[in-house]
Amino acid sequence: MENTEKMKFSQKLEYGIGTMGKSMSYGLISGRIMYYFNNVLRVDQSFAAALFFFGRLWDGINDLLMGTIVDNTKSRLGKFRPWILIGAVSNAIVVIGMFYKPSYAGAALMVYLTAMYVLQDATYTMVDVGYWSMIPALSLDSKERESISLTPRISAVVGGRSLLCGNSSFLTEEGVSLGDGEAAELERLRGQGKATLLVSENGGCIGIVALSDTLRDTAKSMTGELKAARTATILLTGDHRQTAEFFAAQAGITDVRSELLPSQKVETIEELERAGHRICMIGDGVNDAPALKTAYVGVAMGGMGSDIAIEAADITLMGDDISKVPYLKRLSNAAVRLIKLNITISMTINFVAIILSVMGVLNPVTGAIVHNVGSVLVTLNAALLYDRNYQ
Repeated sequence: MENTEKMKFSQKLEYGIGTMGKSMSYGLISGRIMYYFNNVLRVDQSFAAALFFFGRLWDGINDLLMGTIVDNTKSRLGKFRPWILIGAVSNAIVVIGMFYKPSYAGAALMVYLTAMYVLQDATYTMVDVGYWSMIPALSLDSKERESISLTPRISAVVGGRSLLCGNSSFLTEEGVSLGDGEAAELERLRGQGKATLLVSENGGCIGIVALSDTLRDTAKSMTGELKAARTATILLTGDHRQTAEFFAAQAGITDVRSELLPSQKVETIEELERAGHRICMIGDGVNDAPALKTAYVGVAMGGMGSDIAIEAADITLMGDDISKVPYLKRLSNAAVRLIKLNITISMTINFVAIILSVMGVLNPVTGAIVHNVGSVLVTLNAALLYDRNYQ
């Protein structure tokens, strides 16, 4: 039965912590797999690329199968909890088996890694599908559903002391006021591009935890290449305005949209597309998934990206190299130009062949030869896309 009552804060907190833990564990494992295959086991890169590609195909099938199984599950614990428990335990066993360096080599090693990779994805999907399927059963309120897995806050009792930890908006909601000293320090940290968590006790702020992201070395050159290609870059982020502007300045981005919820990112993209722009969204987190799905083209970071973001995206960068984005645009432009050229060539050959046939120059045999020559020419022309550095 669906829940029509408002959720308690403790319920949102429990679900939010579970969401963060699940996403973090997947990110760590998926990122480590790529490093483990390439740098520890030193498997052939073509095999690793083929395996990761197959994994994405298998993931789509697996989600459908697991969703059907979960939906038809009947137990005293409900539909979702049994599969979350089964998936968590079995996934832990499979992950240990995957990273336990096997004594196999050659084809045997590839078979073993393929089996472990498929099982890892299958067991994680048990948790993932069961976990996210719980949301409609938790609340009917759309805004409340959106906030369930995004709760940026923690509360706990430590040594008999009741503590709150969260962003400034959360503490304000809880009646915590910031003194002039805390507010000034908060502004100073945000000016340095640091995300902040405030710690409160008995209605007062007793500490600030500052967290800093590391900007990729290639970010500024990447945005510069896009600008040279007459492509504008916009930063959409849930971070505070000052933090967002700090990193945007370092990356060479002038258009910044900060403090956005996932739904607001979607609204921004829809607004830009209504204005006639073609939007390519690049992201890697759970919060980016709706925007990746909405954008004209969605690009996810494959190595450290969340499972949901990868599924929502149209393109996945397996190496997490953001400097490949300008190349991706050049390749896309070249592919579109080549498609138009091939259509023109094909139509021209067919048009000329029809005229020559009417004139009696071509008979059925020579006409068939000309038709096949056109097909081969178009195919060879398309092969020019392979292994070229488009400038």
